[in-house]
Amino acid sequence: MCALIERDEENGLIRRVNNVVLNIAGARSRGIDLELSYRRAVDWFGGGTLALRLFANRTLESSTTNALGTRIDRAGQTGLFGGAPRFQSNLSLAFERGPLRVAVQQRYISSGSYDATYGPGDIDRRRVRPAAYTGAQVSWRPPGLAGTRMYFNVQNLFDEDPPIAPDWGFGGSIPTNEGLFDVLGRRIVFGLRYER
Repeated sequence: MCALIERDEENGLIRRVNNVVLNIAGARSRGIDLELSYRRAVDWFGGGTLALRLFANRTLESSTTNALGTRIDRAGQTGLFGGAPRFQSNLSLAFERGPLRVAVQQRYISSGSYDATYGPGDIDRRRVRPAAYTGAQVSWRPPGLAGTRMYFNVQNLFDEDPPIAPDWGFGGSIPTNEGLFDVLGRRIVFGLRYER
């Protein structure tokens, strides 16, 4: 930093301090992503296609270092916004026969800490429980209506409540981490989609 200070050659007093932007903060993210996909013809219900797909993520590090050199690793933090679960996955299974498609989806978020900066003496409950959400969908392409698909979709089929992990902000307080957990509950959608 001394190179940024200019001194008067005659008396050695500081004449100018050059203020330049220095990016001394940092962020680091490490993890393992997994994607598996399997598809095959089956003889069930008169024949069709079965598709299985898995997306999974294991977070090893999700750290930030501020300008003072303080490092905080939020890997495994699921309470406050800005953290990353240690493990999360999304598994889907679909069966398709002709114009009919039936699918189920399971989403999982591992348990975690409320706030990575908290220690044993800060709050009583520092852990946030895991969450799992199930979805189901049935869709049908009516014969004679090319490009049309009718669908029925249920998200959070079993109406699972999100884990309690309160936070606060400019708009007031919220009961959970809305970026990770389902806060709307069971949702049922009927629809008609047309694609040219």
